[in-house]
Amino acid sequence: MLNKGKISDKERDELKLLYPAGGIYKFVFPNQKDEIVFTAISQVTANKIAVLKEDAIVNKRPLPVDDINRKMFDECVLWPQLTLVEKETLPIGIIPSVSKIIQEKSGFLNYDIHGRVLAPDYSTSMIRPLPSWGDISEDELKTLQD
Repeated sequence: MLNKGKISDKERDELKLLYPAGGIYKFVFPNQKDEIVFTAISQVTANKIAVLKEDAIVNKRPLPVDDINRKMFDECVLWPQLTLVEKETLPIGIIPSVSKIIQEKSGFLNYDIHGRVLAPDYSTSMIRPLPSWGDISEDELKTLQD
């Protein structure tokens, strides 16, 4: 699919150092030969997508979903770094599929036409979890309720 293989332990450790506080995910493609490492959609990336949408509205033109998918792919994929030519020669479904997985890991739910939540992605593993505030204490809960 990507013909880039799997990320090495050294490269993975370098990414952990570059993104110490953020969640880093790894998706293994069905061929079991290729994988991709990515982050969830950050507020910065969401703002860049919003600018694309606003620009389309101002210029009274449609914003193709492909443009949004490509922006997500470009902003969130950490490994491998693909050239423009490599991206253009990917199988047609790779970028939208990876974009969908990125959205799921960013907290978006996938619904069918009947409003039912579709099954979550179980083929992506977490490399580094996002930091957690931990469980809320009874005192904190009472303070919030007051």
